Amino acid sequence: STPPLKKKKQPTISEIKQTPQQSREDDCKLLGKQRRVVKVLGEGGFGQVLKCCNLETGTMEAVKVMKSRTGVIEKAKHEIQILKQLRRLDPNTRHVVRFNSFFFNMEDICLSFEFLDVDLHAYICETRLYETGLPLPEVRPITEQLVMALHQLKTIGIIHVDIKPGNVMIVDRHEKPPRVKLVDFGGAQMSGNVDFETCICTQMYSAPEVLLRSEMNEALDMWSLGVTAFELAVGTPMFPYRSWTIKTDVFNCFDDVAGMLSRITPVEALQHLFFTHNVLHEVQMEDNATNCCWPVLQRWLILPGLKHFN
Repeated sequence: STPPLKKKKQPTISEIKQTPQQSREDDCKLLGKQRRVVKVLGEGGFGQVLKCCNLETGTMEAVKVMKSRTGVIEKAKHEIQILKQLRRLDPNTRHVVRFNSFFFNMEDICLSFEFLDVDLHAYICETRLYETGLPLPEVRPITEQLVMALHQLKTIGIIHVDIKPGNVMIVDRHEKPPRVKLVDFGGAQMSGNVDFETCICTQMYSAPEVLLRSEMNEALDMWSLGVTAFELAVGTPMFPYRSWTIKTDVFNCFDDVAGMLSRITPVEALQHLFFTHNVLHEVQMEDNATNCCWPVLQRWLILPGLKHFN
């Protein structure tokens, strides 16, 4: 039986180190009062993401541990406010990660989420599809679920800002078609009240207005979704990361500035034939989505002003 929790010594976050195999001692390390650390899932400037077992419910959770520093604490407060807003959405149709609660471990702020399987970037790498892209029967439902997520976010005025394969989690990699959820709302913003200090983005997936730090709204997420969908279909990034030329690469793809700012809405996207019509028959059951998806993405997910990519 499990010893009383009060007799356990709680380790600091710095004592929890990532190792190839977790030792038996790690099984006894607690986070807060009721979570046992299983392993480290990732690390960043904010702190760590840990896989934990909730000793009260017996379920696995992903816990984001944010360091006790002034700048990080402010970011944590901002993220918690956004996450509380997400609870207003219908859990059956929102396609965003479920936020459980937040708690403290010593002075660190911990955010608890449902545990999901693998992110899309890792999934593509693991299945060795980074040269051909995912099969169309996977690209279409994944993209549709993400469009639905953006529609839900728009109803409560939230902009994600950092949509990319690494921030989309597959619920269960063995389930077909795959179910996905949008994660990491650390840099998300409220529409009409964008704070550049808490705005977190990844340049190669960012819309022109984000790169220019100009007026931003929910439309910027549709750009990032389009770039992400392209990567799923083709297997490689639309704009490979080269920090000194990324803005030039993006802007050179357009015939006119107006084209960069004219985007389809999530509702309009969901009514597109790509989702409502059986595209599979048109492409004769191709093994991957590269040939058939790119014209579709060019027409509606990215922008009407986009030049043709070879």
